[in-house]
Amino acid sequence: MAAFDLVDKKIEMDIYEIIRFQLMTYCYVHEISITDSDLECLTLLGTKDEFDQAEFFDLTIKYEIFKTPQTVRNSLKKAKEYNLICKKGDWKKVVFLNPELGIKTKGNILLNYKVIHVEAR
Repeated sequence: MAAFDLVDKKIEMDIYEIIRFQLMTYCYVHEISITDSDLECLTLLGTKDEFDQAEFFDLTIKYEIFKTPQTVRNSLKKAKEYNLICKKGDWKKVVFLNPELGIKTKGNILLNYKVIHVEAR
């Protein structure tokens, strides 16, 4: 069996940071390229079960993630193409993180990733 150099780190994060970290990790592992603004948009989306789409547009502009509703719409469209978000409703749409991502957004959260690299012999 191969010997490993073990790096053991413990980091405490607030809920916003831990949602952001999970999204960054998911996108990295699945080779999904997103901008920092897209990541902030998705993180904000993860802070609630679901958002009214119009309310979410206003919130992203208020927090200066994006400047216009159209840029929010473009970001959400890209996220939907990558299957990162879901939308429901016809007249009054709601948006939310895709539950299939497995992103934890509530309660006490412990992330336990085990990532290895084994050198070829």
